Amino acid sequence: MNKGTKERYDAFITNYHQNGNNGAEAAVKAGYAPKTAHVKAAKLLRIDYIQDKLKELQEKAASKFDLSLEARYAMLNTIYEAGLEDYIDAQGNSRRENISASLGAVKELNIMLGVTEGDDNKDELTMAEAISKLADSLPS
Repeated sequence: MNKGTKERYDAFITNYHQNGNNGAEAAVKAGYAPKTAHVKAAKLLRIDYIQDKLKELQEKAASKFDLSLEARYAMLNTIYEAGLEDYIDAQGNSRRENISASLGAVKELNIMLGVTEGDDNKDELTMAEAISKLADSLPS
């Protein structure tokens, strides 16, 4: 690969990573024609060099935000509890704040614990059981 090509690839990689994985936008910012940017981005994303560099950037970013098991549990528990809080809507009815967030938190907690829904729901955990299992798995 020549120097100019590598520079364009590197510009594409940087822009793609920084803009939330918008390939067409990254291609334009790297100097490719706006009219065909989406096609060029799809081709660029199949190049081994670009795939490897993007993987490195993603791993580096993930390591900066690596959360301990305890921190992930605490965040999920906060989401779970907040989603169950009641509020009064405009008509005066009592409603749950965001029950879908609570359900999502329980689902993620179960995934963290390696528990999935099995036949006859025999593997489902209640929140209390999940908390207990998680507490048992934490280092003392």
